[in-house]
Amino acid sequence: MSTPGPTCRIPQRAEPPARLLLPGEYRAPEPTQENAWDVANSGQHTFVQASGLGPFPTADMVDALHRVRGELGDPHLPFLPELPHRGWRATTLARTIATFDGLHAEGASYGWRLTHTGTASRESALAYATYESDINALADVVGQENSRGGRSNGNASGGEPIFKIQLTGVYTLAASIYLPSGERAISDPGATRDIHESLFAGLRDRLETLRQALDTPDGRIAVQLNEPDLHRIIAGSIPTVSGFRRIRSIPAPTVMEGLRACAEAITDCGASPVLNLLGNTLNGSHIPAATGQKGLNLLELAQTIGGEDTPAALMIDPDAVSDTTILVPPLSDPRRFEIVAALIDAGARVWLPAIGDTPVPHQVRAFWRVWGELGLGGSQLAHVVLTERAETAGNLSRDVAEATAAMARTAEAAQALAELSG
Repeated sequence: MSTPGPTCRIPQRAEPPARLLLPGEYRAPEPTQENAWDVANSGQHTFVQASGLGPFPTADMVDALHRVRGELGDPHLPFLPELPHRGWRATTLARTIATFDGLHAEGASYGWRLTHTGTASRESALAYATYESDINALADVVGQENSRGGRSNGNASGGEPIFKIQLTGVYTLAASIYLPSGERAISDPGATRDIHESLFAGLRDRLETLRQALDTPDGRIAVQLNEPDLHRIIAGSIPTVSGFRRIRSIPAPTVMEGLRACAEAITDCGASPVLNLLGNTLNGSHIPAATGQKGLNLLELAQTIGGEDTPAALMIDPDAVSDTTILVPPLSDPRRFEIVAALIDAGARVWLPAIGDTPVPHQVRAFWRVWGELGLGGSQLAHVVLTERAETAGNLSRDVAEATAAMARTAEAAQALAELSG
């Protein structure tokens, strides 16, 4: 094919200017043409993934999904946002109850209560309808993306998750809902077992519906189990309904075995479990138990719930402050992150809510300094998932733009760390 002569000028087609955004509107960043998973798997680049914790400060699910999937584009991990502004029926607890199969609950003055009626209550029907509506909104958003040729699920056929949902973990769930008699379900081992079986019996169908919405029949989904009450359950500090007594503690080995069963049930559904331990008091590598009893060892937990093909994924915050720790700036004390190094050396994946609202370069430098002082190499960053800090995600007084910016900072920090590691 001949090359045009120097006097032949081919006019360039002018692209129409993008419409200016109205106040409050959102436009996702342009996706890159190169599949980031292919780059990561080529061995040329260490990939650091970013995701989110779940809550999002709006009542508009479609807008929230556009923002989450826009900022956490391939190869990061977008999630189904929770919109607490819509009230009790849109909470993580309500979504979890809406996943039950064969077990029913109703609203009471003190919370959710299991029933023996065999039919769905008005409250559980509303929770179910809200969850279904959210998944339908996801399907609509994915359909719009596909019609524009925008986002691609770059690792849909691989082993890495392409999307995440959040549920209340079985132990915190049993401590949060009540028996027909009015006492907490965690006080009855049989009821706790029934909750476990009902939740994971319903999860398989729920995941199938989500895969249809994502238009990825074989896509792997991450299931984040929120267990903020484990330390109180192990320590025996959960109050009874009357408040005059405490529910007897559940031994750490029993809890560990229960968590193993949860992880196994999620894996059997073709999904990836992520155990969220934020909110628990950490004492080094342990969640402490009652006096004289063994605490929950995180290294043993990772080895128990992880498998050869599905390594454990634990979400912890070494910077979290308890009554016995000194308040220090985040990412300033490497000793608090020794458990992170130990978990990574043991083959686990660690989710770190480490990104705050300060300038990203400052946070990346602090993270990289801590990483180096722990003796970890750049390639080991592939075992980390970054999220925004828990107190930031839980601040529902912030506006949508601030929440969107927080996700953008997290993705920017992940990319910067990946570049440093290379």
